[in-house]
Amino acid sequence: MKTITLLLLLIPLLLSAKQLEVCIDCEYNSLSSASSVAIPGDTIFIIGTVISGDNVSELKGKPNNWIHIIGKDKATFDGGNTALQLSDCEYLYISNITFEKQRLNGVNIDDAGTYDSPTHHIKITNCTFRDMEGTGNNDLLKLSGFEDFEIMNCIFLNGSKGGSGIDMVGCHNGLIVNNYFENMGSNCIQAKGGTRDIEITRNIFINGGNRAVNIGGSTGLSYFRPQDSKTESQDISIYANIFVGGECAVAFVGTVNSHVYNNTIVGSRKWIFRILQETVDPDRFLLCGDNSFYNNVVQFDDSLSMTVNIGPNTRPESFLFYNNLWYKEYNQSWNHNLPSDEINSIVGINPELSEKYGHDIYPRNSIVVEGKGKELSKPSYDYDSVEYATPPTIGAFEVNPISSIKSNKESDNMILRDGLLYIHDFEFNKYKIYNYSGILLGESETNNNSIKLDQINEKFLILLLESERTRKVLILRK
Repeated sequence: MKTITLLLLLIPLLLSAKQLEVCIDCEYNSLSSASSVAIPGDTIFIIGTVISGDNVSELKGKPNNWIHIIGKDKATFDGGNTALQLSDCEYLYISNITFEKQRLNGVNIDDAGTYDSPTHHIKITNCTFRDMEGTGNNDLLKLSGFEDFEIMNCIFLNGSKGGSGIDMVGCHNGLIVNNYFENMGSNCIQAKGGTRDIEITRNIFINGGNRAVNIGGSTGLSYFRPQDSKTESQDISIYANIFVGGECAVAFVGTVNSHVYNNTIVGSRKWIFRILQETVDPDRFLLCGDNSFYNNVVQFDDSLSMTVNIGPNTRPESFLFYNNLWYKEYNQSWNHNLPSDEINSIVGINPELSEKYGHDIYPRNSIVVEGKGKELSKPSYDYDSVEYATPPTIGAFEVNPISSIKSNKESDNMILRDGLLYIHDFEFNKYKIYNYSGILLGESETNNNSIKLDQINEKFLILLLESERTRKVLILRK
């Protein structure tokens, strides 16, 4: 038996929506030209290599009728200064597009400088951002004044030496999940300029640069959103991620109430984490503090300079440390020297990390981590999307999936057994299954309110259920 999570329901499906094609030889040869005629519910297909340097303003779907921008035939924005700029847009779904070899930023999404009207409700999935040609503060994905968003299942490769994979300035209520980062410069993800309420989970960071995740940063005063923000960032959660290499896994920089937990951190070269304050104004800004670091597996060797680097104008004594496993290869007597006492610290016991997904990240010595974590305040999922047990395993992987599955609560309205999804609150006799790109995966008739899902491997699905009188749409995660 497997649990499914209901994400959204009761969404009307507009079967009469237009499909607009963008390609070099199409009626629309740029996204902006197609956007000028697109209305809520339409799908814009990007086909092959198209024009970089495209600017799209005020492209707006509706809450129950998003606009889809979908790539086909290896859709690519190649070269240029910035491949695509989206300003004052909302309710867009962007998928299956590659952005490569830009000189300034790969993709720029912003509020057009109108801080009281942010760009919002955009989902970016299955996209690739790579091979930045700029060498300064050039980002693969630049986000400013962006709210209620998801970045999922994307690849970020070979960023600028001075830039970010994802750079957020004044962004709020976002989810960054299931992405792959490799060979970044300054950082993989940065959250600054008043950014808050961001979840960063189930990502992998390989050689993530100077600070793989920079929780905060240094922002010019005129760029904060909101303008009176007292922090560079706050309420940022980083959990169930994997960090391999890089100079530093995580930096707390002018952030408060941010939490780093249940990650696996391997082979940082200078520091495991840093505590810094780069925007200093005691009459306005809160000093970096009241953050936590717990349930993490941390393994490193003699290349590490020190566990933590602490800068001035910070409150390191306010940090909380719980239930971390610290292992320095070839030196079991090493001491981590944290800025405040750690509760239930595990030091010097080898987790015997073994190969998984091409890196030594999975603990063979499971007894040292299983059930040893601080209990989580809300349901959370490990790197493999398995719910953490209670108490959880330390690190990015829950090694006791049996107890984890038992701790799940099934939906009141549906249950998945033996590849069949049974739905109890809606009578239907036909169904269609789509993926998130709107591609039909299957359809059938049914006489027992069940849907066959055993041959469908995608995690996120759209189901159209039909009866003789009405229909219903479910968006769910398996």
